[in-house]
Amino acid sequence: MSMFTVFVALNVMCSITEVRKELDLRAPPPEPVGADFVPHVYRGRIVGLSQTTVTIQPVNGLSMREISYLPDGSTREKVYVQDNTQPPLKFVFSDLMVPKVGGQPLVPSGHRATDVQVGDIVYLNRQHLRGVDTCIRIEIERRPGGRVPPAVGDERRRSPAHRWDNKRNAEQFAEEAFAPKWAPAMLLHFQQR
Repeated sequence: MSMFTVFVALNVMCSITEVRKELDLRAPPPEPVGADFVPHVYRGRIVGLSQTTVTIQPVNGLSMREISYLPDGSTREKVYVQDNTQPPLKFVFSDLMVPKVGGQPLVPSGHRATDVQVGDIVYLNRQHLRGVDTCIRIEIERRPGGRVPPAVGDERRRSPAHRWDNKRNAEQFAEEAFAPKWAPAMLLHFQQR
C-alpha cells in the first residue's frame, strides 16, 4: 500500500466523519431504549467455551437503532448502546451450531461452534428459546495473534475479496501491523496542516 493510498483513505475517512457530524447536528438525538429492551446481538470477547455453551465479555462499541413507525406516518427512533461493564454473558449453542455424532453442524451462515476459540472477538446473535438464552449465530471478527477461519459459505463466494475471513484478516493485519507504526506520524502530519 503506497503512502498516497493511505493519505487518500485518511482524507476520505476525515471527510465522512465531518459529514456525519454535520448530519447529526441537524437531527435531534435519539432517546435511549427502555430498561426492558433486550438486544438480539452482542459484541464481545470469548472468555469461556464448552461443547454446548459460549461465554462472552462485552467489548468494543456496539450500538443499534430501533425505529418505530407511528400511525400518523412519523417515526420514533431509539438507540441501544452496549454496556461493556456488565458481567460476562453465557449462551447455549443452538442445535444447528453443534455437530451431531458423526455429522456436521447445520449452520446456515457465520461460524460453527467448533470454529471459535477463547480470546476471539465475536458478534453473537441470540434468541430466548424455551427460557434459555441461545446463540443462534456467531461471527468471528478478530482472532488476536491468529487468523480468522473461513465462515460457512465462504468457499462458494466468487471473489476472494468478499470472503469473511479475507476481509477480517486484512482488517486485523492493518490494525496490528500497519496502524501502530504509521498512525502517529500521519496524525502529526495532519495536525501540522
